[in-house]
Amino acid sequence: MIKRLLLFLSPFLGFPFAFAHVKPPQELLEKAIGGDASSQSGLGLYYLQHGDKEQAIVWWKKAAEQNYTGACVKFYSGSRER
Repeated sequence: MIKRLLLFLSPFLGFPFAFAHVKPPQELLEKAIGGDASSQSGLGLYYLQHGDKEQAIVWWKKAAEQNYTGACVKFYSGSRER
């Protein structure tokens, strides 16, 4: 519970990468690696929420290359903010 609270508050407290070592859920990761566009987009969101924007963009790009609409928008937006 404390870890989740700190993770949620970390961007506001000035240490957004404090828990960057947190691993994504195994099932989500396996599906994303297997090429599931929805999972790739979800993994991008997971990484963004955990302070790793670069990794988020990588996964959104993979989903966008499969014409997954939500990922196309997120990839475009994330790439422009770099």
